[in-house]
Amino acid sequence: MHSFLNQPYPWMYKGKGLWILAGAIFVMALFFNFAFEPFNVYREEHRFSYFTVCLIQALIAAAISLCTMSLAGLFINDTQWKVKKEAMLILFLLILIGTGMFLGREIVYDNPDNFSAKYSIPVYSQNPQVLYSQHKQSDQSVGKCPGLFAHYLLPIA
Repeated sequence: MHSFLNQPYPWMYKGKGLWILAGAIFVMALFFNFAFEPFNVYREEHRFSYFTVCLIQALIAAAISLCTMSLAGLFINDTQWKVKKEAMLILFLLILIGTGMFLGREIVYDNPDNFSAKYSIPVYSQNPQVLYSQHKQSDQSVGKCPGLFAHYLLPIA
């Protein structure tokens, strides 16, 4: 494992390749969030339409990726770049994107508890029924899988 992590790895995040990466992240995030609606969405708290919310979230992820990789490229020695450094950079990037999404909640949601501990760290009961009833539901009925294409993926009785 140690020898694998210390192998040389090409630095690919420069020039046109960096813009292609940011564009790919934007398109994939937008499509995935809009088409599959992967999380329970409480639309009553949205300040914008769901598509606009998906655009904002995809833009946040793409912008953070573009900025992080551009800044990292200024300090990277291409000849000394290794697999382990690439993995650490990607981990750092994912943490930054998650933080950006959390901070972006203030733009997207009209909720005074956006940054409260109550909202960020929910305490749920051990009983799954209580857990389900405590969680805010969207305007979709219980038992249906949300998302544009979800009815093709999961059979619903």
